Parts: sequence; structure tokens; C-alpha cells
Amino acid sequence: MSKPVSPPSPTAVWSPAKPRAKPGESARAASLFLDNQLCFSLYATSRAMTKVYRPLLAPMGLTYPQNIVMLALWEHGELTAGGLGDCVALDSGTLVPLVRKPSSAAPQAKIAEDEPIASVAPD
Repeated sequence: MSKPVSPPSPTAVWSPAKPRAKPGESARAASLFLDNQLCFSLYATSRAMTKVYRPLLAPMGLTYPQNIVMLALWEHGELTAGGLGDCVALDSGTLVPLVRKPSSAAPQAKIAEDEPIASVAPD
């Protein structure tokens, strides 16, 4: 039985910081440091959440993006490749490998925007 995983503390991922300026640097330059970038904080938080899900999804053999695709298919039923991509905010280059596992002997499959994707039914 796996140990329960608790989400990371929000302050462990990001806490507002005053711009740190080195001697001779302006506050404007210090505002460009990673610790002062909201976009970096969102990126770090996203990675932390994915890390929390990893041990929960491992027994099912799923990655976090695969789980998102499975949840979207369960929620919406059959979707086209384009509809699934819109639903999970992934482009086709990221989506195709999640939907079809390419074999080493076969060329990479292409999925048309209007091609139906399998549905996932709840138990």
C-alpha cells in the first residue's frame, strides 16, 4: 500500500520576494531575477503538482499528461483529435504519443484533426 502523498506547501514553491539588487544594479534589473518572476513560480508549482501525482499514477502505468487525456475522454466520451487537443490544451505533437504508443518498428502514426479518438467509459 502506498503512503499518502501530501501536496507541497505553497510557501515551499513560491513566496513573494523583494527584488534583490547587487551593488550597482537597479531594482529594475533585480526584478528580472527568477525568484521575482510570477511565470517561473507558476512553472515551479505545476512541476510540484505533477510530482505529487507521479506516485499515485505509477501503479496504473500512467503519466500525468496521460491521466489528463484519460479524464477528458471519460468526461466527454468520444472526441476528435482536435477536440481532445482543445480540451486538454495540448498540441498534436504532444497529444499523438499519448494516444498512440509508437512501436520501434513502425513509423510514427499521424492523427487527423477530425479523426475520432477512443472513448473511456466509467465503471
